[in-house]
Amino acid sequence: MRRQHHNGFTLIELLVVIAIIAILAAILFPVFARAREKALQSSCSSNLKQIGLGLMMYIQDYDEMLPFGHCSSSTADWAASKYWYNIITPYTKNADIIKCPSDKYTAVGYGWNYPHNPYRASYGGAMSLADLKAPAERLALCDSNAYWVVYCPTHYPNWSDGFCRVTDRHNGGSNVVFWDGHVKWLRQSDLLRSDNQGQILWGHKDP
Repeated sequence: MRRQHHNGFTLIELLVVIAIIAILAAILFPVFARAREKALQSSCSSNLKQIGLGLMMYIQDYDEMLPFGHCSSSTADWAASKYWYNIITPYTKNADIIKCPSDKYTAVGYGWNYPHNPYRASYGGAMSLADLKAPAERLALCDSNAYWVVYCPTHYPNWSDGFCRVTDRHNGGSNVVFWDGHVKWLRQSDLLRSDNQGQILWGHKDP
């Protein structure tokens, strides 16, 4: 008698194929995730470049005075408050660029370097670009979970509740726009340095 040949897969063959697919998926999925985040990081960088351009245009229009991160006509009149993103919108013409594409939770994805100008105008007035001896080394804004960031050489840029901190949402780092308008990605460890270079970056020490 002739043996009848079956063209279908055996159970062992199916299990081997499934195992190979699972291994390939485990290898490729992290690669795809990193590639996707790299694209979001690039989009975020584009946002900050536009914000940096808006800052430069504002500074030129106002005799090289830096805009306020947050100012109010009086300490009690919060309805009259203006934040940095309100101030530069007439220059950028795009209200959406203040949201980082990798941040799904907060309306404003970038934090202002708080020490570079007072919280309110009544606290002493705005700084001028001339006050910054090295604008290309001084951080203006970076990825954050709040609209302004606090830096402390001892405790790093955060509060005990995690508010007002630098985020590492882009592959372990943050996009940063400097006071000359250029944008750079920095590792969070570089942003959180407590040495002189870290203090220069945040404006707590002259270069």
